[in-house]
Amino acid sequence: MMNAKTIDLPLSEYITNLQAMYQCHTFILYGSRARGDFTTNSDYDLFAIKEYGEEIIHDARFFHDFYLDAFIYPESKLTSAREELIRIRGGIVLLQKDDIGTKLLEHAEEIYKRGPKKLSPLEIQVKRVWAQKMLARTCQEDIEGNYRRSWLLMALIEDYFQIRGWWYRGPKESFCVLEKLQPKIFEYYERALRPNASHEAISNLVSEIDRDLTTILRSVVVEDYNPLWAKEFAELKAKIWPHVCDIAISIEHVGSTAVPGLAAKPIIDIDIVISSNDTLCEIINRLQKLGYDHRGDMGVAGREAFRHRDTYTSAVTTSAAVAPAHHLYVCLKDSLALKNHLILRDYLLNNQLAREEYGELKRTLAKKFPTDIDHYVDGKSSFIISILQKHGLELEQLQEIEKINTIPHKRE
Repeated sequence: MMNAKTIDLPLSEYITNLQAMYQCHTFILYGSRARGDFTTNSDYDLFAIKEYGEEIIHDARFFHDFYLDAFIYPESKLTSAREELIRIRGGIVLLQKDDIGTKLLEHAEEIYKRGPKKLSPLEIQVKRVWAQKMLARTCQEDIEGNYRRSWLLMALIEDYFQIRGWWYRGPKESFCVLEKLQPKIFEYYERALRPNASHEAISNLVSEIDRDLTTILRSVVVEDYNPLWAKEFAELKAKIWPHVCDIAISIEHVGSTAVPGLAAKPIIDIDIVISSNDTLCEIINRLQKLGYDHRGDMGVAGREAFRHRDTYTSAVTTSAAVAPAHHLYVCLKDSLALKNHLILRDYLLNNQLAREEYGELKRTLAKKFPTDIDHYVDGKSSFIISILQKHGLELEQLQEIEKINTIPHKRE
């Protein structure tokens, strides 16, 4: 029996027509007509189910002065449907066989609560760089520039929602969510979407979203060991080492991603080892040509930090691909910073119990300080010092390492 309270004449005739054409037995009304926030121009959105068939059918038409839009699924395709079911969340069952429509709405609610697929830091950065590249090209005052402006404004909100872990459910509902959760970004979006909006208005929107995403990227995320990290280091080494091998001693994969089985933040740490500061200027020049900006020692003697422009900043790039998320350092061979990295790495490589203990400590700290990298680092300090003590470091050296880990410094 049909749900007569929600079916008007156009919808009733449309359902009758779909039953005759496709032998549908279940109909769910979703979208604004189901939520009750529709206007006179709103279309009718239907999710229909039929018993047999192999193909998903999209039926769209203008009918009785209304736009009607239906997706018809054979029962065999329902088990593989996932993200597409998000569209029917909050829908109304108009007609159903057994309770298939009710169960499908319950399943859609479960999928919604799990959230969309989580993006990796690299995937997030690819989207950030794309937005900056598109913004630069909207400056072209021609048909291509105007097209890219429209493309950017449409894709930006979908990308932002995915990075944030929110489902994008069309402009009407998504802008309501944005206004509630991120009113400042909503305000920038409203200005950028106005007719004849200036390039500055669009640039302000992209910058505000990029600032928010920078905060997300700084969030403390600890993941189970991923074999991909070793491959990413190998790729980075292949790009860097041939350009410095004649003036450097070695290139080392350090940090937790270098230890199989150890939970870690998914950022590759790399040390280029040099024999003396006599080669530092040449190293800086060569790395600059590879896209790395020198950032100085950042308060850590014997360790020079570098930032890859395509990885950590929102600068426009023409690169074919974005580098994996990584930290690059140049370290003197006898520096305390290098000893710290190598001793800790090698000890954890050869001590399963310590590896498990350290991994659990990092997971606990990440949950306790999800957006506070300084307290996260501070919380690991005692464990690291306890390992370094076993390897003959002097008290003064241990105090220096502890100072680095417990006093806030500029970090990525």
